[in-house]
Amino acid sequence: MPHVAPGVYNITATPLDPSGELDLAGLRRLVDFQVALGVTGLSILGNLGEVRYLTDAERDAVVDTTIAQVAGRAPVIVGMGFSGPQPRCGDGGAAGWRPGARGDRGPLSPRRRRHAAPHRRLR
Repeated sequence: MPHVAPGVYNITATPLDPSGELDLAGLRRLVDFQVALGVTGLSILGNLGEVRYLTDAERDAVVDTTIAQVAGRAPVIVGMGFSGPQPRCGDGGAAGWRPGARGDRGPLSPRRRRHAAPHRRLR
Protein backbone atom coordinates (compact mmCIF):
# COMPACT_ATOMS: atom_id res chain seq x y z
CA MET A 1 0.00 0.00 0.00
CA PRO A 2 1.35 3.46 -0.87
CA HIS A 3 2.38 5.69 2.03
CA VAL A 4 0.09 8.66 2.66
CA ALA A 5 1.87 11.64 4.19
CA PRO A 6 0.08 13.18 7.17
CA GLY A 7 -1.43 16.60 6.64
CA VAL A 8 -4.36 18.32 4.98
CA TYR A 9 -5.98 16.58 2.02
CA ASN A 10 -8.60 18.97 0.77
CA ILE A 11 -11.84 17.43 -0.48
CA THR A 12 -12.02 19.03 -3.90
CA ALA A 13 -15.38 19.94 -5.38
CA THR A 14 -16.04 19.15 -9.02
CA PRO A 15 -17.00 22.48 -10.63
CA LEU A 16 -19.96 22.48 -12.98
CA ASP A 17 -21.04 25.26 -15.30
CA PRO A 18 -24.56 26.76 -15.19
CA SER A 19 -25.84 24.10 -17.61
CA GLY A 20 -24.54 21.29 -15.38
CA GLU A 21 -21.58 20.34 -17.57
CA LEU A 22 -18.06 19.88 -16.20
CA ASP A 23 -16.12 23.12 -15.84
CA LEU A 24 -12.59 21.82 -16.44
CA ALA A 25 -11.10 25.32 -16.64
CA GLY A 26 -12.64 26.02 -13.23
CA LEU A 27 -11.23 22.73 -11.92
CA ARG A 28 -7.74 23.73 -13.08
CA ARG A 29 -8.05 27.07 -11.25
CA LEU A 30 -9.34 25.30 -8.12
CA VAL A 31 -6.44 22.84 -8.15
CA ASP A 32 -3.89 25.66 -8.50
CA PHE A 33 -5.59 27.63 -5.72
CA GLN A 34 -5.49 24.68 -3.30
CA VAL A 35 -1.89 23.77 -4.09
CA ALA A 36 -0.83 27.41 -3.73
CA LEU A 37 -2.41 27.47 -0.26
CA GLY A 38 -0.16 24.59 0.73
CA VAL A 39 -2.45 21.58 1.08
CA THR A 40 -0.64 18.28 1.54
CA GLY A 41 -2.76 16.67 -1.16
CA LEU A 42 -6.11 16.64 -2.91
CA SER A 43 -8.98 14.20 -2.58
CA ILE A 44 -11.23 14.06 -5.62
CA LEU A 45 -14.43 12.24 -6.55
CA GLY A 46 -15.53 11.42 -3.02
CA ASN A 47 -18.78 9.58 -2.45
CA LEU A 48 -20.96 12.29 -0.90
CA GLY A 49 -21.13 14.84 -3.70
CA GLU A 50 -21.62 15.29 -7.39
CA VAL A 51 -19.55 12.23 -8.34
CA ARG A 52 -22.61 9.97 -8.26
CA TYR A 53 -24.14 11.98 -11.10
CA LEU A 54 -21.08 11.91 -13.36
CA THR A 55 -20.56 9.34 -16.09
CA ASP A 56 -17.37 7.27 -16.20
CA ALA A 57 -16.12 9.51 -19.03
CA GLU A 58 -16.72 12.61 -16.90
CA ARG A 59 -15.01 11.00 -13.90
CA ASP A 60 -12.03 10.14 -16.12
CA ALA A 61 -11.93 13.77 -17.30
CA VAL A 62 -11.86 14.99 -13.68
CA VAL A 63 -9.03 12.56 -12.80
CA ASP A 64 -6.99 13.35 -15.93
CA THR A 65 -7.44 17.11 -15.54
CA THR A 66 -6.61 17.11 -11.82
CA ILE A 67 -3.50 14.95 -12.13
CA ALA A 68 -2.25 16.95 -15.12
CA GLN A 69 -2.82 20.26 -13.32
CA VAL A 70 -1.24 19.09 -10.06
CA ALA A 71 1.80 18.06 -12.11
CA GLY A 72 3.42 16.20 -9.24
CA ARG A 73 3.16 19.10 -6.76
CA ALA A 74 0.92 17.12 -4.38
CA PRO A 75 -0.57 13.64 -4.07
CA VAL A 76 -4.08 13.06 -5.43
CA ILE A 77 -6.42 10.56 -3.79
CA VAL A 78 -9.23 9.40 -6.09
CA GLY A 79 -12.47 8.18 -4.53
CA MET A 80 -13.69 4.78 -5.69
CA GLY A 81 -16.62 4.05 -3.38
CA PHE A 82 -19.54 5.90 -4.90
CA SER A 83 -23.06 4.97 -5.87
CA GLY A 84 -25.59 6.58 -8.10
CA PRO A 85 -27.48 6.39 -11.37
CA GLN A 86 -24.42 6.54 -13.64
CA PRO A 87 -22.25 3.59 -14.74
CA ARG A 88 -19.67 2.52 -12.23
CA CYS A 89 -15.96 1.92 -12.57
CA GLY A 90 -14.69 -1.57 -13.38
CA ASP A 91 -15.55 -1.71 -17.06
CA GLY A 92 -12.39 -0.04 -18.32
CA GLY A 93 -13.42 3.41 -17.14
CA ALA A 94 -12.71 5.31 -13.95
CA ALA A 95 -9.13 5.81 -12.88
CA GLY A 96 -9.23 3.73 -9.74
CA TRP A 97 -9.21 0.51 -11.71
CA ARG A 98 -6.16 1.39 -13.76
CA PRO A 99 -3.43 2.03 -11.18
CA GLY A 100 -0.21 3.12 -12.79
CA ALA A 101 -1.86 4.26 -16.00
CA ARG A 102 -1.59 7.90 -14.93
CA GLY A 103 1.60 7.66 -12.92
CA ASP A 104 -0.09 6.79 -9.65
CA ARG A 105 1.06 4.14 -7.21
CA GLY A 106 -2.13 2.14 -6.97
CA PRO A 107 -5.30 2.15 -4.91
CA LEU A 108 -5.23 2.94 -1.22
CA SER A 109 -6.92 0.83 1.38
CA PRO A 110 -7.72 1.96 4.90
CA ARG A 111 -5.22 0.96 7.55
CA ARG A 112 -6.14 0.84 11.21
CA ARG A 113 -3.84 2.46 13.72
CA ARG A 114 -2.24 0.13 16.17
CA HIS A 115 -2.71 2.50 19.07
CA ALA A 116 -5.48 4.98 18.53
CA ALA A 117 -5.21 8.29 20.32
CA PRO A 118 -7.57 8.59 23.28
CA HIS A 119 -10.71 10.57 22.57
CA ARG A 120 -11.14 13.79 24.45
CA ARG A 121 -14.51 15.19 25.27
CA LEU A 122 -15.25 18.55 23.71
CA ARG A 123 -16.87 21.10 25.97
